[in-house]
Amino acid sequence: MQLIEKTRSNIRSVVYANSPKAPDSWNERVAEILKNKHDAGFPVQFDIVICINPEDMNEQFIEATERRFQIFKNYGSDIFFHRYVQNMEKTIGYDCLILDDCHLILSFPTILSNKTQKAVFFENQVDTVSQFINWFNSYAMFEAISMKTAIKNIKLKQKTFHKLNTMFKICSILVFCIAFSSCSDDNTSIEEKPFTSFINNSGVAIDTIKKATEVWEYGFRFKPLANGTITKLGLKVPVIGSFNVKLYKLSNNQLLAQTSINSTSEVGEFFGDITDLKVNAGDDLGLAIVADVFFKVRNLSGEAFMFPITKDNISIQSFHEEICGPNGCNAFPSNTNSQVIAPCVNLILLKNEYIVLTFCLLFVYRFLSKT
Repeated sequence: MQLIEKTRSNIRSVVYANSPKAPDSWNERVAEILKNKHDAGFPVQFDIVICINPEDMNEQFIEATERRFQIFKNYGSDIFFHRYVQNMEKTIGYDCLILDDCHLILSFPTILSNKTQKAVFFENQVDTVSQFINWFNSYAMFEAISMKTAIKNIKLKQKTFHKLNTMFKICSILVFCIAFSSCSDDNTSIEEKPFTSFINNSGVAIDTIKKATEVWEYGFRFKPLANGTITKLGLKVPVIGSFNVKLYKLSNNQLLAQTSINSTSEVGEFFGDITDLKVNAGDDLGLAIVADVFFKVRNLSGEAFMFPITKDNISIQSFHEEICGPNGCNAFPSNTNSQVIAPCVNLILLKNEYIVLTFCLLFVYRFLSKT
């Protein structure tokens, strides 16, 4: 715990689902440390990867995981605590805790949960720890999915099983219905990530700024063209580090969501979970990042960007920027710039596409409501 208190920027952890769990008192202390670090102006990001056999991902797993996560929510430090899941058939290995770029703790697995765990500490071992950081970024995180996505997949699997079981019972009815109409009771979702696509446009020049003289808050004003749900905020910046991303409702300049996102490479695009936020077509929204780094994009022709620009189901109204300092602005930046933009911020919007209910589906629904 003393090493965690000394952490300056990052905590990385890999744990195996069948290993003994830390007590609530440990989680409470870590949550408190993350909050205190943020209040002191030195936010620390905690990324944890849970290795688990997919067959063990059940309601009991969800309940236990969410109960521990609630501790971080109670302290207001959940935006710095990012959970991921790595599926493994054989979940045996060393639990590891990597603190900044110089400390490492390896915990030996035990067969009996009541046995005291043994661990090895590597303190101020930069060379050794750097190898574990590379392993964490390139292997542990490579195929990991967010905890939110993992829980959704579990519930979807349970829901799908229930549907298949029900559909088996009414297959004779469906044979009759298919003769009249194609049927489906599922909604599909299209995942859209529109903003950083400016970087891939043809006919543009890109300047990479890895350290500006001032800290800016910058981003885009936009309007959804269809109803949907925003599930994540994201960034793409030319440096490694943590940055705060914000989502505003511009009709009253309300901050709807914000999260601290860790960029672990200079070329990747990274996302952080937020509480699912439903938006309607035409909502006036703003998406911004607080940073002193950016990709500056301009047209080679010298012409300004002609807003509004439509990308997928989002109408991008304008680009905004303002010098606000390390804590960002109190409201969405007011200054616009159409000559040079910095598309370093992004989000994931799931657009709902509803399939028209036919007579067949209505018939099946009435049958199901009676079973």
